[in-house]
Amino acid sequence: MRRTITRNLIVALALVGGAATQAFAQNPFDIDGTVTDTQNAYPAGVAGQASPVADANGNAKELGPINASSTKISVINTAPLPMLGNTNPNAQVDLNRVYSTSAVVGSTLWFYFGWVRDANSGSGFISIELQKSSPPVACSYGTVTDPQLVAGCNPWSGRQDGDIIILWDQQGNGTAISYRVYNAAIAAFGPILPLAQADAVAKYSADGFRGEVAVNINTIVASQADKCLTFANIIPGTVTGNSDSADYKDTVLSLFPLASNCGQVTVNKVTLNGLNQQITGTGPFPYTLTAGTVPIFGDTPDSECTVSGSDVNTCQGSLAQGGSSATISNLLARTNFTLSEGTIGSQWLKISIFCGSTDVTNGQTFSVPAGSTVSCTITNKQVNGTLIVIKHVINDNGGTKVAGNFTLSTGVSGAQSFAGTESPGDSFTLAAGTTFNVSETQLTGYSMTSTGTCSGTIQPNSSQTCTITNNDIAPSLHLVKTVHNPNGSTAQPSDFTLTAGGPTQLSGVGPNVNSGPLFKAGTYTLSESSPLSVTGYSVETNWVCSGPGGASQIGGSLTIGLAEAWTCTIVNKDSKASPNASTAQRALLNDTMTITGIRTGAPDANNATVTFKLFSNNTCTAQVGSTEVRPVASGSAATANGVLVTASGVFYWTADYSGDQYNSPVSKACGSEITTVTLQQ
Repeated sequence: MRRTITRNLIVALALVGGAATQAFAQNPFDIDGTVTDTQNAYPAGVAGQASPVADANGNAKELGPINASSTKISVINTAPLPMLGNTNPNAQVDLNRVYSTSAVVGSTLWFYFGWVRDANSGSGFISIELQKSSPPVACSYGTVTDPQLVAGCNPWSGRQDGDIIILWDQQGNGTAISYRVYNAAIAAFGPILPLAQADAVAKYSADGFRGEVAVNINTIVASQADKCLTFANIIPGTVTGNSDSADYKDTVLSLFPLASNCGQVTVNKVTLNGLNQQITGTGPFPYTLTAGTVPIFGDTPDSECTVSGSDVNTCQGSLAQGGSSATISNLLARTNFTLSEGTIGSQWLKISIFCGSTDVTNGQTFSVPAGSTVSCTITNKQVNGTLIVIKHVINDNGGTKVAGNFTLSTGVSGAQSFAGTESPGDSFTLAAGTTFNVSETQLTGYSMTSTGTCSGTIQPNSSQTCTITNNDIAPSLHLVKTVHNPNGSTAQPSDFTLTAGGPTQLSGVGPNVNSGPLFKAGTYTLSESSPLSVTGYSVETNWVCSGPGGASQIGGSLTIGLAEAWTCTIVNKDSKASPNASTAQRALLNDTMTITGIRTGAPDANNATVTFKLFSNNTCTAQVGSTEVRPVASGSAATANGVLVTASGVFYWTADYSGDQYNSPVSKACGSEITTVTLQQ
């Protein structure tokens, strides 16, 4: 025997569907005995034809079971290792090439086997064992050398309940086909059962070197007609008879294609962003697999499906995200499968569904051949939405910033920051479901408020607007008046008016003058004024202001920024009084009248008087000062107290003696006494 150099993929699959009757179990293969590498008639849906597996022949020794009591047909599966060796079978039982494949018609599994042998005469049995389990790991036919196989391989060791041996008794070029089914309970094959000609069609070539047979497997396993059935390990060969004690002559050990009435479907999820780039989008993404109204599973739905009760007609599954997949086994081979997508999130659109190369997006059907895996891809694309960001700036308190001075961010992962724009703003196209949180780098002196939708998730096919408004913050100015009165003055702070002249005019009486909410930033000139009644005060401490930069002596000029708070104080102090002095000379003019020749002793002498008058003109009409009446002292003289004059000039006296009982009156006429006064200022 020579092993094939190609290893076929072995996959255990599941079958669904009842056993077809012979009337509907039409043989899909053209059994005419030709058995060439290029011709066999296959029905629709059957992929390819059986590829030949070459086997050593002629005088070449080949690997097969050692002839011993432990390697008879019924017990070979338990034969101790090593149980293989090299033999050289006779020509009539020496196969040099074999063919194996299968096909499903409806729900019926047909198995095909073709052979070429060294001789065209003689008789023998062809034995084809179909095991459900895969070949033992140690029997890696295409990858290891003969000694390794001899040491560790027993190809029959996976035999289990329900395995089959198909027997072709070639005595007399017979075409009768029979079978036996392994019973694990008794560790033996059951009786030899014949197959009707409609279920087992066999034929030789005209020259006798070739032959082929097609067998209806559903007839053999009628009790399992509602179950998935797969034979993964196929061991063809020749034996000495159909009894349990028969020996193996030639055995072809190779990995043959599966004989299965089942296939499987792998559902793949592909998610794209708005730029058609593949991403790991989040689901769920439900799907439904059906084949019309007929069952798609055998006795048990696959674990990848959610079904109701014993529902074997529908597979309902779900994929969590883009890039994930699920493989659904136990599927009856059919030609009318449909795959559809259920309700998905509003942020996703269904783009396409392809199964193999078939576009099944809009309900088209596709085939799942027995023994094969069909790859289906459901592609979804993110639905886009729009985020509009408007930057609005209010400068009603002296601010000068514009929208472009502010740096904003959408908060979307990986997105770049951007300069703000007044209405209509900046527009961003984002995939639906994208999380955003609009923010900005705030600037000193501006408050921030937001309106609209500034955080959340992008909604599909919609526009969401976020407006970020910055308003310049009014500064504040507090003017303080302090008055010191150490020199006895009485003025108060309220007697002074404080003024800040600039973008916003601020003025008021002390002690405190405060700006209002509409006060603007800018440069201000500080001053004070007072009523005319407040005199005698000087600036003790000129304007001193404290604000964000600390205290500083600034004189009368102050620059105030947005949101800044400043307090400016000016102190006044009263001064000592500064009186003026002036001098004024004055003269006291006196006049004395002496009376001579007086006769004394008059009884009324004590009542005599002299009347003095001072005049500033020579007519003695402009009297200066008061008239003085003085007594005559000692009876002979009288003296005036005097008249005070404050201006230079020429002055004239008059004096009149009253007389008494013994003396007559006497008068000094105007001009008889003249006094000149000169005063220096």
